[in-house]
Amino acid sequence: MLRIRFIGFLAGMVAFLSACGAASPNSNNGGIFQPSIINWERDPSFVIFSIDVVGGEPSFLDRNRIPLCAVYGDNRVVWTDNSQPNQTTVLFDVVEDNAIYDFVTDLTVNKRIYTYESGAAVQPLSEQTPVVEQVKLHVNGKLHVTDGFSGWASGFFTDVLTACRSISKAPALFEPAGGWISAVIVSPDNSASIVRWDAALSGLPMWSFSDTGKRVWVDDPRLVKILWNVTVNTPFNRQFEEDDNFYHVAFEVPSVQREAPPMPAPNELEAARQIEGLTNEG
Repeated sequence: MLRIRFIGFLAGMVAFLSACGAASPNSNNGGIFQPSIINWERDPSFVIFSIDVVGGEPSFLDRNRIPLCAVYGDNRVVWTDNSQPNQTTVLFDVVEDNAIYDFVTDLTVNKRIYTYESGAAVQPLSEQTPVVEQVKLHVNGKLHVTDGFSGWASGFFTDVLTACRSISKAPALFEPAGGWISAVIVSPDNSASIVRWDAALSGLPMWSFSDTGKRVWVDDPRLVKILWNVTVNTPFNRQFEEDDNFYHVAFEVPSVQREAPPMPAPNELEAARQIEGLTNEG
């Protein structure tokens, strides 16, 4: 099944190249592969490709996690630079179809991603999901998942991550215009870094929505900048302190964090901003 899928994909591209008299499938010649060979949904929330480390004990704070690199249906590439401790630089670009064609071709022909099936599901049962490197590719209507239990060739994960981060030739710093905030009250943790939050000054009191399980849409530029800075530049186990209570807080930007809901539609914005009679005016 696995070999048939890879050979079928490769045979289709070879036939196309032969018909066009094209050069090597690895050439970067302005995009030799057409949508009939490699295609994807054009929805901005559709994930064409992602590479990340997943698993471990589930946590509310997982909502804040940003994939190492991801490619979306509107041709956005979003990736992280974690070279500095407790600091994540998030970069993005919108690339041409040709760049994505070449990237997918490299994954399938040169890196042979379809020859590696996911092995996480067949690992011995344990109380905690294993922490594992994972790669997903979703093109031509098929989602393929592979992971660190798949028997990858040496350097596969690093090479694929480097290739994803290299799709863009003109990266820009990502700065969100809005995001979803949610919170849960927790016990104080002496090992956690503390973010002191003023309910009155922010106009966004944690107590007003922390016990509802609800995400609240925030698009006030000042609050978005503060929350994004905290999300990417403070330790992962941080706690927000508001009055005498402590909270774990998630700030999720659509099509950036793994579980972020889509941005609310224009006619849904007011309801999405609403928190116990308060409204965040953007």
